[in-house]
This record gives sequence, C-alpha cells and structure tokens, in this order.
Amino acid sequence: MSFSFIKPLPLNNNQRNAKEIADAITELRDGLTTFNPDDLILPSKVGGANKALSLNAGETALVYNTVARTDASSFISQDILVHDGSLFTRLGKGAEGQLLGVTSGNLAYRTVATDLTDWEIKTSNFNATDKGQYSINTGLNVQLPPPTATINIVVKPAIGQDFTVTPSTLVRAGSEKIANDAASYTMDINAEYKITSNGTDYDVSVTPIGRV
Repeated sequence: MSFSFIKPLPLNNNQRNAKEIADAITELRDGLTTFNPDDLILPSKVGGANKALSLNAGETALVYNTVARTDASSFISQDILVHDGSLFTRLGKGAEGQLLGVTSGNLAYRTVATDLTDWEIKTSNFNATDKGQYSINTGLNVQLPPPTATINIVVKPAIGQDFTVTPSTLVRAGSEKIANDAASYTMDINAEYKITSNGTDYDVSVTPIGRV
C-alpha cells in the first residue's frame, strides 16, 4: 500500500477564520463545552480596519470581509456600522444620556427620559401624557399627544387583562406615523409598550411580559 501527500495551500484570512470556527466546533463536540443549534459562534480575533462580520454566499460560518463605505475615513475598533442597502457607514457617537433606537426605520441615538410618573390604572379610554406609565384594561383607545422630541410613554396590560384576546389601540394625534406606519397602532400581545418620539413620528419598543 502506498500513500501520497499533497502540500496544503496557504489559507487566506477568511479561510483562517472559518478554520478557527471549525476547530472551535470540534472542541465543543468533543465535550469541552455544550452548545445549542442556534448559538452564534464568532471568530476569536478582530478583523482589523474596514472589516465587518458577514456571511458569504454558500457558507455557514461568519467571516470578516472588507466592506465598502460611504465616508472617506477608515473604520476602527468599536465603530457601529449601519448598512444603507448597498454600503456601510459609521454611526457617530451619541450624547450623554442617549441610547440607540430606531427612528422612522433608521438606527439613531435617542435621548431617554428617566423622570417617568408612577403607574396609573386605566379602565376606560384616556388621553396619554408625556412621561406617563399606564396599566390598562383590554379594548381601550389610548390617545397619544402631538409628538415632541422628549415624549416617553409606557403602556402595558393590567394584571388579568389579555391583549391577545382583546387588543387595545394607540391612537395617533394627527398624521404622524407610529412604528413607521401612518395609522393607529394595535397592541395585540401582552407586553410593555414604550412609546417615544423624534418630534415628528412615534416609535414603539415592545418587551413581552409573559403573563396575563
């Protein structure tokens, strides 16, 4: 019996990253660590300037690829990249007291108010006010005020109320959009609904609460 040996070709960066991931998976499968099918496994090294994690066509491992960019400067470590459908661009730093959020479908920094009022229980239709927190019955209309940049309102179903059976509605004040839709907003899952505004439209952040 005879054997022949083929000298392996040098690996490019993407192949090395893919090999690291494959080796990590092998270690996991050997019992060093347990993992779930939907776990995300990342390369162990950073990708360098102008690199972003991406999934190449036909591949199953995330790799670092050079990305086209809309600004002239290089991307650096800890940059937040936003994709506009064809190119990546850097999202600048936010101000103190701001968090990342979605405004009219775009990722942006938003000022988050912290001076919310105490929770109020509502059993009939009502007008919401800025900084209000409301625990409400099902089937209610919650009238929103005209949007301003500081608005912060929270709405959730009261204990024993089930929005999945009988939804409640956020009613817009005029022609503004709610969650990027030019219509009133139906609250049809049991969740805490955080309503904020950029001064023109409303955004709704939904956090399921898992109880009735």
